[in-house]
Amino acid sequence: MSVLGWVSGDDKKKLLETGDIYALPSYNEGLPVSILEAMSWEIAVISTRVGGIPELVRDGTDGILINPGDVTALSQALMRLGKDKEFRQQLGRAARSQVETSYSRENVMPQLEAIYQSLISRQPQP
Repeated sequence: MSVLGWVSGDDKKKLLETGDIYALPSYNEGLPVSILEAMSWEIAVISTRVGGIPELVRDGTDGILINPGDVTALSQALMRLGKDKEFRQQLGRAARSQVETSYSRENVMPQLEAIYQSLISRQPQP
């Protein structure tokens, strides 16, 4: 196991291509793009119940959620995913499906366009 900190560019792509588990045990987040990236590569995710993460990662379905600062739960989740390849792969497949269904460009862009169109139509005309 490696704890690498911030990684970008080709190094990030290489890790996403070969990674099995992505852990982001944050105390404060919005909706981390790094989790979306890991999920899109079918990587099992462990993260915390903060910000928008619980809206993205469904505990036990497409990732594992723990409480911020719970080192024991983080350790147990890492051990479980490290030992149980089938469960890890199951979470990864479900994660990919979640991203494709809810966060892909094909699904998000029409929603954003509808929001912008509704805002434009509400603007006072000169």
